[in-house]
Amino acid sequence: MKIETNEQYFEVAEKIEGYLHRATAQGGFATLTAEQNAELQALTMAAADYEKQIKLVPTRQPLTLPEMLNLKMFQMHLSQKQLAALLQEPESRISELMKGKRPLTLRLAKKLHKILSIDAGFILETAEWERKNTVSCNASLSASPFVIIGL
Repeated sequence: MKIETNEQYFEVAEKIEGYLHRATAQGGFATLTAEQNAELQALTMAAADYEKQIKLVPTRQPLTLPEMLNLKMFQMHLSQKQLAALLQEPESRISELMKGKRPLTLRLAKKLHKILSIDAGFILETAEWERKNTVSCNASLSASPFVIIGL
């Protein structure tokens, strides 16, 4: 069997789904007849072959930290409230960060990297950082507008 169109693919997918429901309802694949098992295997192989040849639309990679956070929330099936709890941060802080109204602190950047596995380079390149006006007697330190907060 060879699938050549999306319509055929969806028909095959429905048949596969039917066999899966039947096997589940009856207590497993052993309850299917030899003929049903053979058809299920043929349908599955045909669907797999078709899936290999179709071109998928490439997904756009996140370009900003809020986009990355939205992607991570989607991947982990988290609401914004659950994300805040996972990061042990107030919901308002996460909300403001995602809207671009709050800059990122080093403490939160470390959590994003450690807990959500967001690449540290991505965080450094894309985040709006919290800036502090500082006065220092060390000229090399005073030249930098960044301050390490909350280590």
